[in-house]
Amino acid sequence: MTSPGDRAAEAAGGLDAQSAVAAATGTPPRWNGRQWMVLAGCSIAMICSVTTLTISFGVFLLPIGSSFGWGREVVSSAFAVTMFTEALSLFAVGQIVDRYDPRVTVIVGTVLFTGAIASLSLITPSKILLYSLFAALGMVAASQTQVPYAKIISAWFDHARGAAIGIMLLGSAIGTTIMPPIAQAVIAQWGWRAAFVVFGAILLAIALPAQLFLIRWPPQHQAARPDGAPRTIAESGTSLATALRTPSLWTIALALFLIANVLTGLMVHLFALLKDRGFPDSSSVLAVSIAGISMIAGRVLAGIAADRFRSDLVAALFFGLPEVAIALLWQPSGEAGAAIAAAVIGICSGGETAIAAVLVLKLFGQRAFGKIYAFVLFGFAVGCGTGPWLLAQTFDRNGSYAHGLMILAALALLACGLAFTLKPRAART
Repeated sequence: MTSPGDRAAEAAGGLDAQSAVAAATGTPPRWNGRQWMVLAGCSIAMICSVTTLTISFGVFLLPIGSSFGWGREVVSSAFAVTMFTEALSLFAVGQIVDRYDPRVTVIVGTVLFTGAIASLSLITPSKILLYSLFAALGMVAASQTQVPYAKIISAWFDHARGAAIGIMLLGSAIGTTIMPPIAQAVIAQWGWRAAFVVFGAILLAIALPAQLFLIRWPPQHQAARPDGAPRTIAESGTSLATALRTPSLWTIALALFLIANVLTGLMVHLFALLKDRGFPDSSSVLAVSIAGISMIAGRVLAGIAADRFRSDLVAALFFGLPEVAIALLWQPSGEAGAAIAAAVIGICSGGETAIAAVLVLKLFGQRAFGKIYAFVLFGFAVGCGTGPWLLAQTFDRNGSYAHGLMILAALALLACGLAFTLKPRAART
């Protein structure tokens, strides 16, 4: 049965009233039914995310290259174009979701994003067309990042936000688990062109109903406020201009850029790396799926840990663990070693952006969260493009991934060290 406090919280949108009820009763605030509905909707919609495409792209890397006689560097460079254009578009998305209902952004963005994925089936031997299609994909991909969904979640939740963001990000982890095997099966049966069309159609069918029927913007945020009107508690915090003058923001952005190089590089090339080691397609795809499944645990663990412990130490742990995966991939370690490496990569990939969202909220508040988080994810998106390209470069030049793995190990160590310099415990929430 719903308590009067829960009904009051729901009526007020679940945020300010929720805290008031907790203060009056002396009990920890609970998430109400409407909050769970919005959280479930965001998580389901996040299946249609850039992360899902990024992790799944590994199974397309070799088939596309072999169709046109391209090396891995060419196809990886095209994917890097997507990440760069996405990074630039993030600033616009951050501005939009801070001013308007983010739900509109994700609905329109989902239609454009899935259509852009399907358009990759039109790739020809023309590299101009290749890069143009991937650039168009990146322009609309920014709407399918964590930025609009994290804005929605941070507006609905003022208690255990880290856990809520972690649960929200489960969708992308589920997407990275189920979509690579599906894409590989379609490629084996009908080719990579059909796989892109099926990929886009499945994501659209999953995400759009959740966005239309489950996700809502809190009532207290519905009406636009005139300039100069008082902000609510949920809107307090630091402006983007002020945040840009703090070393902490640049440290978070740089650390995310470095770890994105590491984790995305490993994720995108994991399938090809294992194939080069003599693993069959089934075992290589299984490793990618294990990474996706492990992301589910990583999302939740990172969110809960960032709520309960010092966020800088949690970030350092998640940024340092990839060293274990790199060590296992450095030398042939059999299917068991590959599975462990994939699990570590997945757990760490599941946690990095969830921790970053909590750090941004703790350090800078809700007021300009969309713009500040977009700035942080700009570095992350750039790293997602340069990491796979870097590994492809080292492979094409040396015929192995050894040098590339060495570089990634150094980047992970640097990212881990940067995380130790953050001090969110002194921040406002």
